[in-house]
Amino acid sequence: MSSNILLYPILLPLIAGAVCFLLSKKWMKEILSLVAMLATFILAIFIFRSEELIFTQAWLPVLGGINFSLRSYHFSSFILIFLALFGVLISLYSVKFMRGKERLKEYYAYLLWTIAASCGAILASNLIVFLLFWGALGLLLYALLSLGSYRVATKGLFIIGASDFALILGVLFLYHLSGTLEIKEIGALPLNSALSILAFILLAIGALAKAGAMPFHTWIP
Repeated sequence: MSSNILLYPILLPLIAGAVCFLLSKKWMKEILSLVAMLATFILAIFIFRSEELIFTQAWLPVLGGINFSLRSYHFSSFILIFLALFGVLISLYSVKFMRGKERLKEYYAYLLWTIAASCGAILASNLIVFLLFWGALGLLLYALLSLGSYRVATKGLFIIGASDFALILGVLFLYHLSGTLEIKEIGALPLNSALSILAFILLAIGALAKAGAMPFHTWIP
């Protein structure tokens, strides 16, 4: 199977979200969102059934030849399946939840883009690509929250922003320890020093906060 398939779970909801801005009918947005999520779910199953896939494209040559690279292995593709399934369920729930609500155009676009950014973060093969999608995910979560309440969105932005700062520090520590941006190589790094343990804790804080896990769950409405 071609490694290009790793791009599709990102591009499909990304493009579908953009199309939502052009559609005028509510039912069209609902169908497009559901179809895009179902297609992403099917793609995730195909990726899971494949061997390890690696997609690499030359990117940012001025910064030492950093590549835009994606990678799937059984654990990441397993998480991808659950993420896509979660997207399908949200799309179904949104049909009733958004009935009579305003700003449908933004809602379905932000929802699909959030799934796209999440897929990118899961499949990222190096830290720069991961941070790109991770940062986009934080902004999109703020955008989704702002559709309901700016107060809740501001609180979420503060908590997620602070946790993302912790995660970035953890990434910098990992790069200092390993000398590489490739996540696969960093995964072999032993937790045998205070700095490596601190980096792990900082990464955990960033991940738990954005997932809304305790004790960082208070930003979830």
